[in-house]
Amino acid sequence: MAFEWVPSDENIEKCSTEQAKFIFEQGEKLLKDITDTNVLIVTRTTTLITITVGFMLALVGFLFSRYIKVETLVDAELITCFLTILYIFNLCRILVKNIQGQEYHVVGTEPKKLFTDPYFDEEQTQGEKMKFFYINEIAVCQDKIKMNIQTNDKRWALFNRALQSLLYTPLIIVFFFILVKILIFATPNIAC
Repeated sequence: MAFEWVPSDENIEKCSTEQAKFIFEQGEKLLKDITDTNVLIVTRTTTLITITVGFMLALVGFLFSRYIKVETLVDAELITCFLTILYIFNLCRILVKNIQGQEYHVVGTEPKKLFTDPYFDEEQTQGEKMKFFYINEIAVCQDKIKMNIQTNDKRWALFNRALQSLLYTPLIIVFFFILVKILIFATPNIAC
């Protein structure tokens, strides 16, 4: 298996089994922490979806009550509300991608990948075998850490974009309202 990173031959020679074990254990802790960040991302995204859907449902309620009151579709508040619902719906659609399954590389290696011929190599001592197993697992762990960090970074970026978009919602509503007013007033024979 080709790894993106492996320790240098010089460092492998200098490294004892105990040192390799320590390095592996530290990498394993970091990998677990990075993998656990997934839960935090999903929790925050779920909370944001809940808030966003609640806001969207309130807008739908306003939309219906406003339509019942004015009995026309050509109403600045009604159209603004409808456009805002579309905007919020799009935010929800984007956020749902963040709670869908993602590929994460977890702590540990399948036994079938460890129970191989090199393990039974008679030319190496048991200590040498353990050292090289640890070094191999260090390289595996490093690759998993890198891939999980990339996955988390993409998910945090999506969450942050959605959060910023949600914070801009009041400005978007004002923009929609002004735009609708301009378009309705610019069109002759249509009353607001």
